[in-house]
Amino acid sequence: MKKVLSIILTLCVLLSAFGTLAFAADDNTDSVTAKFLNCNVAGLPDFGSLIGMEGRDVKSNSKQLGTIFNNSDFDVIAVQEDFNYHKSLTGAMKNYKYQTKHSGGVPGGDGLNVYTKSFPIYNAMRQEWHSCYGGIAEGDGLTPKGIIYTVLDLGNGITVDFYDIHADAFDGGGNALSRAAQYLQLLNLVAEKSANRPVILTGDFNTSIHLNRGGDNSADERMMYEITTQYGFKDAWIENCNNGDYENFSEWYSHGDYWGNWDSVEKFYYRNGGGIEITAEDFEYFVAANENGDRLSDHNGASCKFTFTKTADFTEDTRELKVAHPSILANLISTFKWIGKDLKFVFGDHLDEFLSLIGLKK
Repeated sequence: MKKVLSIILTLCVLLSAFGTLAFAADDNTDSVTAKFLNCNVAGLPDFGSLIGMEGRDVKSNSKQLGTIFNNSDFDVIAVQEDFNYHKSLTGAMKNYKYQTKHSGGVPGGDGLNVYTKSFPIYNAMRQEWHSCYGGIAEGDGLTPKGIIYTVLDLGNGITVDFYDIHADAFDGGGNALSRAAQYLQLLNLVAEKSANRPVILTGDFNTSIHLNRGGDNSADERMMYEITTQYGFKDAWIENCNNGDYENFSEWYSHGDYWGNWDSVEKFYYRNGGGIEITAEDFEYFVAANENGDRLSDHNGASCKFTFTKTADFTEDTRELKVAHPSILANLISTFKWIGKDLKFVFGDHLDEFLSLIGLKK
């Protein structure tokens, strides 16, 4: 009887082991799927309250945004305008284990950060725009807006180079030319850091490819076409929502204002590399609102699910991957540097504009 029981027990163990091996064999370790969000969190200080004007409760909005993010199914979140209410935002984001180190509030910080639930973030690096345009009311030259570059370790040997940007705002030839130069700066950085690697570009691009404004106003739009026609990137919204057509947007004009609704300024561009094929699906715009239905940001976000699949020519990422550590000294230096630049900016060529803005000059 003992011998029979021993045989039965052995068979059970073998069957269990076989089942485990069969499950492991079915587990596809050659691909990873993750859901990404890109969101301008509107974390600028409420300067209006300083001059007696009622404004938004940015601190409360930031905390509520953080709570919404924390309870979401987004694996990766890239933000812009994460300035002076960073702690309110991230204090509620306990589920996001990995976070880039905050570069500070206005004026020394760039407002760019990346958060992930389970993907380590390596080689984080920030780069200011080499050029910007506009006055005080536009504000593009008052903080070091630019690019944050990171490498995300998605597991199973798959890494992706991930860029988050915040381009110049507002219309006009000068703004458009400045944005075009900024997109080119981004692409030059991609060429330097990410040759032959899979890449995702996201952020607040502050323009859209369909606008056809003509003249200098189309300089940024032309550069956006070149991102897809000359640099090998695809636009996730166009691929998912416009049948991959980069020329004809006529069916969308009846949908009303494009801002935050279709071909908006929140972008996801992606490019294969290193034997990793990227597939984008389930693109949609994201609205975060409080219990009264009021939006917590002045921008809709954009979300997209990406699948990263190893192909036959997969090559291991052999670059040195390091975790960037915070530098309080660097943040202080940047803050004092930008205080000096802003004072020179305001009290130099833009003094009259500043006095008009605060109501001391008509």
